[in-house]
This record gives sequence, structure tokens and C-alpha cells, in this order.
Amino acid sequence: MVIQRAIPGSAGGGGLFRNEFGDWIGGYVVHIGYCTAIEAELWAALQGLLIARRRGYQRLVLEVDSQLLVAWPTSLSVLEGKCANLVQTCRGLEHEFSSFQVQHVFQEGNRPG
Repeated sequence: MVIQRAIPGSAGGGGLFRNEFGDWIGGYVVHIGYCTAIEAELWAALQGLLIARRRGYQRLVLEVDSQLLVAWPTSLSVLEGKCANLVQTCRGLEHEFSSFQVQHVFQEGNRPG
């Protein structure tokens, strides 16, 4: 997932899907609008989960460069308002997959190759 903030407060994001061999099998881009960086990360993650579900993917590894997002499966306490709602929505989608993981990658590694 890649988040771009060209104009302060204006955000866009996207992600890509790879198979178990690391080959590109699809991607997406989404204009998110005015929000915080963590909200943009969550919106991009949610969009990716929805697309993965629609395409019938069963095993999913979500790679993010936000340590806060890595903790989403276990903690809501640090998130409030809109972010907490986004996390709950993402959590609800986790169970749609036979295997689901969230892993941290450094920002430099969170770019398409």
C-alpha cells in the first residue's frame, strides 16, 4: 500500500496484489481526500480488503509502513473516532479470508518494484 499526500491534508493511496511467488496480479489507486495520514492508510487498506474479497482471494498478507496499523488486530485503544470505525470495518473483513496477516515494511520497501 502506498500513500501520497501531494497537497497538505489531501491524500490518495493504493496498493497492489501479488501471488505467492511475488508476481504482480493487480493493483488499485484511490483518491481519499482531506484526512490525516493514518486515516489515509486505513482507507487504502479497507479498499484493498474489499477488492481482495470481491476477487475471491483467500490468503492475504497486508504490508503497511505504519506500526500503528500493524497493531490493529489487537488494539483499538489508541484510535478514536473515524479511525476506530475504519479499524472495526477492516476487522470485520479479516474473517472473510482463510488466512490474514498484517506485516510492517519500511517505507522504502513499501513501493512497487
